[in-house]
Amino acid sequence: MTRDAYIAQAAALQVASAIRNGSHFFCEQFPTMDVNGFLTALRDASNGAELASVSLALVGYQLSENEIDDRLSAEGIAVGHVTTDLHLAAKWRSEPDVHSTVVVLASGRYPGVSTLAHFPQGDIRAIARRLLRWAQRPRRRTLAHPL
Repeated sequence: MTRDAYIAQAAALQVASAIRNGSHFFCEQFPTMDVNGFLTALRDASNGAELASVSLALVGYQLSENEIDDRLSAEGIAVGHVTTDLHLAAKWRSEPDVHSTVVVLASGRYPGVSTLAHFPQGDIRAIARRLLRWAQRPRRRTLAHPL
């Protein structure tokens, strides 16, 4: 498994937990990751949690919204909204009826978007601990590549 695949798995575990708990999730300066692996692992880690109510922003991963939509479709994942624009994701916060669960993973730092600071923040150490707990489980893995 590559570094980017491990990061994707860790992100999916943390995001799926937030979704199951009905919480928003925001992590700025998140490392680069295998986006396809993230989407596959998110689908698997969600354990049937409703993803249609999720508004997903993947910022700084060198993908267009259309490319993300295509990858979501390929994985059989239906989310409510997708963007690669952090400013648009910040606006989602003020529309809770439309965007009940907002998930934002941003590779890089974006000091001009302070409104997302009110969301629960991703903690890289907590994400790493979750990944280590996942790796300790018996060989049931959510990624296509076993350890």
